[in-house]
Amino acid sequence: MASSREHKNTKNRIRLALGRRQDVVMWNNESGVASYGNHTVRYGVGKGGADLIGILETGQFIALEVKTGGARCTKHQRMFLALVKKFGGWSAVVRSVDDANREIDLALRESREVPKGD
Repeated sequence: MASSREHKNTKNRIRLALGRRQDVVMWNNESGVASYGNHTVRYGVGKGGADLIGILETGQFIALEVKTGGARCTKHQRMFLALVKKFGGWSAVVRSVDDANREIDLALRESREVPKGD
């Protein structure tokens, strides 16, 4: 099983690599729950939200779930990725910088081929 450090390092390598591209903007999507005194705060886009979310230069939303080792998506992660696709975004599971770049390229190619309404 991959460590959380390995996951964090892989995610950071992907963020840095994608940050050098001019055709996509990506944000780290940390999620969880924090308590401050009597207050509980949930953060992130919700349970199962992808590790990295962003926008392609074509305006399409993109969500990348980063996995390391033999890790697999949870039920909520699969639901989130499917929801992004259902509403016209691009989502994928990536395990490396090469995977992430390949998914961005595929998403851009597909979104440029889809005719936009008048």
